[in-house]
Amino acid sequence: MVAGRIKQIRKLCPHIIFVGLSFLSFAAVSAQEPVKPSDDLATALELLKKWDTSGAAKLLKAVTKKDQTNLVAWHWLGIANERLAKLDDARKAHEKAALLGEALLISQLGLISNENLEVLARIKPEIALATESAEAYIRLSGKFSVFGPNEWDERRELLHDYVDELISIGLTIYKSQDVTDRARILDKPEPSYTEAAKQHDVEGKVVLSAILASDGTVKAIYPLKRLPYGLTAQAISAGRSIKFIPGTKDGRPVSVWVQLEYKFNLY
Repeated sequence: MVAGRIKQIRKLCPHIIFVGLSFLSFAAVSAQEPVKPSDDLATALELLKKWDTSGAAKLLKAVTKKDQTNLVAWHWLGIANERLAKLDDARKAHEKAALLGEALLISQLGLISNENLEVLARIKPEIALATESAEAYIRLSGKFSVFGPNEWDERRELLHDYVDELISIGLTIYKSQDVTDRARILDKPEPSYTEAAKQHDVEGKVVLSAILASDGTVKAIYPLKRLPYGLTAQAISAGRSIKFIPGTKDGRPVSVWVQLEYKFNLY
């Protein structure tokens, strides 16, 4: 669930001050004002362009030490460390950037409406870098635990969906009560139980936030309530396979926020 994901982010980024369950004070500020690079960060980026990678890495380390919530600096520190063949350091920097990006995005989801999708547009540059860092983290991590890849695939897909779909094409999203005709589900496949979940007698419910988009696809799935041992990933996979007729407003197909629930019972 969201609280569990935030707990992991807090463990890796203990400097972040959280407000409530999932809201970050720094993220709220970021959504209001475009991030302006510090002098050191701007200089580091110029050094990277000139391939003075060692000099850039030194400055980027200083920036992240001073401000550990600086997603942009963490991302480019990951790039610099990759160039220097410091792959373990690169992986850690990209992990920080991806988790910060996810936290920033989550903190803004409750603010999004048809009138203020510009909230997402303001944070697009940071979310785009976080998406690249998530991909780099997966690439640099090699072998995950049996359930590790699923969580990082979810993170990458969430960030990717919001950057490439919602922000770039300006997708307008409605709540169910605001449409003329709600989306009509034609086929909702049931997720499979994993053997590990069976062995550990795991039962319960996975709750997903998702968008039933106007083009007939399911986008931007995010787990609000999770279950262990691969069950969340099974629910997400089932959610992406839903077949439906999009909702309509004033006679045209529209995209709608929904919650999807999947119950897992052994008996």
